[in-house]
Amino acid sequence: MAQFQGKRTDSGIPVHIQTERYTEGESSASLEGSVCLGEKPGNTVFPVQLDADGYLKVVVVEGGSAGHEYQDGESNLNAYGHLILGDDGSNLQTISVDSSGRLQVEVVEGGYDGVQYEDGTTVASPFGTVALGHDGSEVYPVKVDSLGRLQVEVVEGQYTGIQYDSGESEPYPVGTAVFGHNGSNVYPIKVDSSGYLQVDIHDSPKATVLNVSSDVSLAAGAATMIVAADADRQCVMITNLAANTQTFRIGNASVSATAGVELAPGESIEIETTAAVYGYNPGGSAESVSVMWTEE
Repeated sequence: MAQFQGKRTDSGIPVHIQTERYTEGESSASLEGSVCLGEKPGNTVFPVQLDADGYLKVVVVEGGSAGHEYQDGESNLNAYGHLILGDDGSNLQTISVDSSGRLQVEVVEGGYDGVQYEDGTTVASPFGTVALGHDGSEVYPVKVDSLGRLQVEVVEGQYTGIQYDSGESEPYPVGTAVFGHNGSNVYPIKVDSSGYLQVDIHDSPKATVLNVSSDVSLAAGAATMIVAADADRQCVMITNLAANTQTFRIGNASVSATAGVELAPGESIEIETTAAVYGYNPGGSAESVSVMWTEE
């Protein structure tokens, strides 16, 4: 039976204290005595509860979860508690990871899904982190050949960029072969079987007309025109007569005592020109030159 002991207070009124105690783990359907109690609003008391191991049980009414913890990789279809959460503006959502524990991120707009490709992977419709080009409205993958070399299409103004090995047989070369231009068309530069450049040498047209005239007198101290301009002329030969005593100067209309090519008595000069030719006589008396020229 429970025992009661009397104790006097300052007012002299005895207060009875129940001294009944309980052994740890004892089963009791109706707890009484010095059990730890809490009071609920409304003057109702309830015993403080412990779990089977004697740990204090606390119910979080607001502002927290049940306090669950999870081991790395633990399977839990309805995870809650101390997980990492995100806020979508109105609700909390758990942060997702894949089966390897890597964070999963969904790109809503402005990007692909981050697909990566190994070198040489066969992919019919590549997307993601493949190198892409933009034509002003759409994107296209940058193309390479079977060796991984970048393929470039020249749309205008160039050939196809074909390269040739030394000595390769190609009857109609195009692309990066060496070309010449004749003023309207292009032609490949030709080499012989040893790779030496082939050059056609064209002879100058042969003269078909030979013209002579009477000797031309060069006045003393003056420049005199020996032959006039002639568009049909190929070459003119002028000779300072051997009997002369003066060395003449030969040139254009600006010939003088200090300008032009010297021509001594008995010497000749050939000039391939269609322009007029002049001679200057530095002496004190007139002396003459002989003239001959050719035409086609």
